[in-house]
Amino acid sequence: MLGERLIWIDYAKAIGITLVILGHVPVPEDIKWVIYGFHMPLFFVISGYLKSQHCNTSVGQMKKIANCLLVPYMIYASAITLMYCVIKRDMVSVLLPNILTANFSKLVGEFTTICPLWFIVSLATMKLFDVVVKNAPPKWQMLLIFLAIAIAVSYFGIPNYFMLKTTIVCMPFYYLGCCLKKYKAFDECSMLARLPWWGILIIIFIYLGCSKSNGQVNLTTCSLGESYLLFLASGTLGSIALLETLRRLSKRSNKSDKIIVTISEGTLLIMSVHYLMIKPIITIIPTSTVLYWLLDSSLILAITYCLILISKHYCPVLLGKQIVLK
Repeated sequence: MLGERLIWIDYAKAIGITLVILGHVPVPEDIKWVIYGFHMPLFFVISGYLKSQHCNTSVGQMKKIANCLLVPYMIYASAITLMYCVIKRDMVSVLLPNILTANFSKLVGEFTTICPLWFIVSLATMKLFDVVVKNAPPKWQMLLIFLAIAIAVSYFGIPNYFMLKTTIVCMPFYYLGCCLKKYKAFDECSMLARLPWWGILIIIFIYLGCSKSNGQVNLTTCSLGESYLLFLASGTLGSIALLETLRRLSKRSNKSDKIIVTISEGTLLIMSVHYLMIKPIITIIPTSTVLYWLLDSSLILAITYCLILISKHYCPVLLGKQIVLK
């Protein structure tokens, strides 16, 4: 049904953003590879899947992208940049040029707090590109085209201005999501839905193998591990396995969880500000054990949840929920 809320997508977004926090809070490397193999591809797959099949005009779509992504991005980027200009005035000459060119690859280290904003830049670029080429070849052809381009680009050290390289290597996940939607991959009668549970488990085990073999991935710096093909495989398998598992589990209850929906609606805010809280919290509660790692991550999620509730009532623009450009 048009406009029907997909509960399993809400759960997927909530799990995905929780994994983002878990991945950024200091944690042993033998845990990180499980998270980094698919957590960011998952968001691009979901974005492609949720792309409206009933599009309005190109201008209307561009205004929507601006209101939902670019306006919040400008607010978060300006606020965090201003904070850095106050506390690290001697390094403004390094910060500002890279902020103006949205080259977050050069900010990792001294300015890591602002780096998660790369995701908004990449997602907005993908969506704007999709609007421009909406009369281009079918989505499955776009998927193949960008697979070829991304594989080629992954081998070249091109500059990451406006996160261009990162966007290109992640673009196949966006078009994968479009194809999953178009060909009804998650419908009740689909081939994926008919796959037995042991089939899903096999996909998960293959994902773990690919992710472990590929090693550490960092999309901010466009470090893709041992092989981009392994990253493609792990991102695809991990995303599909999680989405199909959640879709099946959601059939047991049609009720949406208010907390999950709130987190889902506030992923933009969490993505943008969670890193600001990591250093203060781990200073108070060092992540010396897995238990403290989980505790610190839970505290960050709880704080950002409260910020989402406040923003919904007083500043929905921070969630990409307010029309600024009409």
